[in-house]
Amino acid sequence: MLASPLNGVSAFEVARHLRQSFGPAFRLIAYSSWSGESDRARLDAAGFDRVVPRSAPPEEVLCALSEEGRQLVMRSVAQTVRRLELLVVLGHSLLGARQHAASAANTERAQRIVRLVEGGIGRLPLPKERERLERELEALAERVRPEARFSLR
Repeated sequence: MLASPLNGVSAFEVARHLRQSFGPAFRLIAYSSWSGESDRARLDAAGFDRVVPRSAPPEEVLCALSEEGRQLVMRSVAQTVRRLELLVVLGHSLLGARQHAASAANTERAQRIVRLVEGGIGRLPLPKERERLERELEALAERVRPEARFSLR
């Protein structure tokens, strides 16, 4: 929360504007000396997600910030996993049904997808998601190049 107004604009107005402009994905943490119920209601109405009292030890402020950061990272990882899953599905789609041979161009595209996803999976910090995607990618890799075995290990 802003400690002093900006050119006559209160911190509440700034918070409301940020919330309207960026929506719920933008996290607002108030660092405030206000503690009463009416103060809390006013902070909530302005769109703050969390309030850390000024009397709190510095560790609590850091915990609030780090929790928000952790949530952002987890959302980003989840989006990356979803993108990798969609690429694998696209690879299978390019190859078509098992009984129909894919065109050389589509096989080449699927091979590029395998290489791209191989690079992305190795950086995932979630072991279960990484293992699941490795299995799915291996099935695609076998369809693209049966002689080669996929392995990140």
